[in-house]
This record gives sequence, C-alpha cells and structure tokens, in this order.
Amino acid sequence: MVVRLRKNRRINLDGMTKVALLCFLVAYLVFAMMLPADPTGESGSFSLLTVSLVESGDFVISETDYEKAVELFPTHEYYLNWYYHDFIPQDDQGLRYPWYFGAYAFLCVPAFLALCLFKMQPIYAFAITNALLLAGALYVVYRKCKLSEMQRLVLILLLGFSPIIRYIQWQSYEVATGAFVICAMVYWFQGSRYMAALLLSIAGTMNPTAMGFGIFMILEYFFERFQQDQYHFAAFVRRSLADWKEIGLYALCFVPCLIPMGITYAVFSRFNAVAMTGVTDYSGVGTRLLVYLFDLNLGILPYAPILLILLVVVTGAAIVKKNWKYVFAFLGIMATMAAYSITYHINCGMMGIARYNAWLLPVMIIMVFYGINSGLLHARAQKIARLAATISVAWCVFAVGLVAYWPNNGGAQYWTAFAELAMEYVPAPVSYTHLTLPTNSLV
Repeated sequence: MVVRLRKNRRINLDGMTKVALLCFLVAYLVFAMMLPADPTGESGSFSLLTVSLVESGDFVISETDYEKAVELFPTHEYYLNWYYHDFIPQDDQGLRYPWYFGAYAFLCVPAFLALCLFKMQPIYAFAITNALLLAGALYVVYRKCKLSEMQRLVLILLLGFSPIIRYIQWQSYEVATGAFVICAMVYWFQGSRYMAALLLSIAGTMNPTAMGFGIFMILEYFFERFQQDQYHFAAFVRRSLADWKEIGLYALCFVPCLIPMGITYAVFSRFNAVAMTGVTDYSGVGTRLLVYLFDLNLGILPYAPILLILLVVVTGAAIVKKNWKYVFAFLGIMATMAAYSITYHINCGMMGIARYNAWLLPVMIIMVFYGINSGLLHARAQKIARLAATISVAWCVFAVGLVAYWPNNGGAQYWTAFAELAMEYVPAPVSYTHLTLPTNSLV
C-alpha cells in the first residue's frame, strides 16, 4: 500500500514495516551482545540444563554438568554453586532436575553450539535466542496479520517497543514465552485455531499460567459450535460426536503444555516444580490483579494507560455487538493474570515490569488492535481508537526509555521511575497498591 500525501509525496508503508523489522532485529541482537557479566533471571537453572542437553542429551543435571557449566561460565560460579547445591530439586534417588522445564533451554541449544563453535562466550546464547525469537515473532505478525498496512505497522512498532525488550538480557524464558504467545494470538484472531493452540501450548511448557488463555480458547471453540447449532444442546452433542476427529486434533495441539506437568508429577508428585514453594492466600488474588494492572512498579498501567482503556472499550463493544470471541479473549487475559496472581514466587520489581506482565501485555495489544479494526466500533469511534493506539507507541517508547535510563535503571530491587516520581510529588495520603501487599507474600 502506498499512502499519497500533499505535493505528490508518497509513503510506502510495507517498505517502512520491513525497515522497522530489520531495525528491531539488529537492535535486539546488539542489546543481546551487551549482556552484563553478572547472572540474571534463573540463569543457573537454564545454564546447567543447557550444558546437560549438549553434553549428555539429558534433562537430568549431574555433577559433571555442574563442573562443565562453571568452566564455561566462570563469572557465574558462585550463582551456579548455590543453584546446583541448594536450589535445584532432587528426586528420591538424588537425581537433580531443573527448576523449570527444559523447553527454553532446548531452544537455546543452537545458539549455544554456534557460540562454542566460533570460540565465543556461550553465555550470550540466552540473550541471542531471546532476540531472535522476539524478532521472529514480529516477522510472523508482518506475514500473517491481515490488518491494514498502517495498522499492522503500528502494531509491530508497539509490540517491538513494549517493555518485554527489557528482558532480552534476562537469561530466562520470559521473551521466549512472549514470542510464542504473540504468534499464537495472531493466528487465533486470524482464525487458525490449530496453530494458535499449538503455539500457546509450547508457551505453556515454559510457564503453565499462559494456559489460562488456552482454557478460554477451548471454551470459545465449543461455544461457537454451540452457536452454529442454534443453541440446541442435543444437536451440539450429536455434531460434536460426529466431528470427533476435528475435536481430537484440536485437543492434541494442547498436549505439549501437559508434558512438563506429567513428568514433574511422575518425579515429584506435583504438577509444577515452582508450585512446590506453595501458593499465596487465595483471598489475595483480587489485590494482586489490581497490582499487576495498575501498580507503578510492576504493573501494566505505566506502559499502556491508553491501551487499558481501549481494552475495556473493545470488550464492552463486543458484549453489545455479541461478538463473543473478544469477550472470551478478555476473560482469557484475566484468567492468565489470575493464574500467576496465586503463584507464590512472583518476583516483584524485576526489569521495570513484572516478568509475567511482560509477555501478557502483547496479548492485550493484539486484542485491542484486532478489536478496533473488526467493526465493533462506529466509524468515528474507530478513527479515534486508531489514533489513540498510534499515540500509545510514542508513550510506550517514552515509558520504557524512562525506566531504562532512570538512575536506578528499574532493576529488580529498585523502584521504577514512575513509583519514585509518584512518591516524591504526590501527597502522602495516597495509597500505593504495591506498598499495601503483605510483605510475606512477595519473594
């Protein structure tokens, strides 16, 4: 598409999008190669497991793997020692397993081997993998998204500048999860249910809370079939039985997320190793939802205030128009957030935004963009919403930059710029949700 401007000037939007994708790829890789020497994220678990996969092709971590990891990552020796001897869970036979399932480590193996082949520091394998996966997800958006070229460009810019980029240097699965979730959402809104389910299920192997959305993908699938049968339950059951192959294939697409649960249960009698630390008081889920949405330290609000409003607008319009796909999408977002709100180990602070929010925010972004371009809104409201979404790109760039270059750099153990500014300039009676959380519920 070519947009004509005054004086016969023209802008090739497709060309601009390709340039943006290339710039993001280069910027992400440069950012990845600026990885600090100190360990970040759960690097101990993934470093040890990656070495184990390369050395023995095994998901069990041995003493030999630990010694090899220390040799390859000498600046991480103290962290690896603590992780291997004190943190990694063991089964009844004394075999040591990673804290998280090995899907992310498996994804990092190619970059790890390439760096070793060229005699480069293998610790960059994690950040390089993150960079390539995120850039690849943006390319999938470019190839598969059927929005107008202008809206597709704005969507890619907003996803490309979202706070998930702060986690590229994080030696953990956040960016990888986000990349698969982004692809899954694009396929789902485009109507490719099987691919969407498979990609989301792969994301679920890295963090099972991502399947909160998956539950509502399944519910939406059967609800649509129920609608097609004119809400007649008997007809719905008969057609479902007749279409058992189609339904069975859809179910198979969700199997990958069950594999880690099955293996972990077989070894530890728990469905998730992280859950072995326990969960929070369920009565606090509502408070945590508010924190993840609005907190100035780890919430979504500082980065996407306009998009949160548009999310409500799109959902409300979907209810009025009885477009239930977007209602199920909204419920899926809330279910995912509720799922990680009951997790004991939430890692407050992090890199300017909660790690889970970093990969859930793209889901909100994609839903909003598809929603405002789906006919849910009247022409004037749609025009205003598109303008607001475009403005969100500038705000997101500002917000991410402000937090990244703030004196304390929005690190895991510091307030973000937004929280510091609020505490400095807003009178004392204001209650900050992050501060009202019970201190023993945050790890």
